[in-house]
Amino acid sequence: MSGLEGIRVLELGELVSAPFAGKLLADLGADVVKVEHSGGDCARRRGPFPGDIPHLEKSGTFLTLNTNKRGIELDLASRAGQREFRRLLTGADILVHNFTPRKVEAFALEFDTLQPLRPSLVMCSITPFGMTGPYRDYRAEEITL
Repeated sequence: MSGLEGIRVLELGELVSAPFAGKLLADLGADVVKVEHSGGDCARRRGPFPGDIPHLEKSGTFLTLNTNKRGIELDLASRAGQREFRRLLTGADILVHNFTPRKVEAFALEFDTLQPLRPSLVMCSITPFGMTGPYRDYRAEEITL
């Protein structure tokens, strides 16, 4: 065994930060499962596209950030989606997400809620201004990033 083989990662997130973290872990051998909502990661709608023809399965941005991963579609707002996510979590070692603190609360994804399901869980929350504190709900813009 080399690198991160044998490590299972669940990735929740869109665009760049969480998918890039997941990509690095996958490139190092981890089994990364990307969880997308029914509309798919919005990176699928970002170019470049071959021939400049937009297509959800041909976004250079999405494909670059999601190599070496497996994927699943789950509606975390539904009971069935929550149930399936929690089932997947019991076999995961790491959870990476870039959800806002409000979305984390809405989907009951706080570490204190999930950790009892998987006591050894390592969780990485990528947010512009943290999960707590007076700036937690501030949106990030390009200049701050």
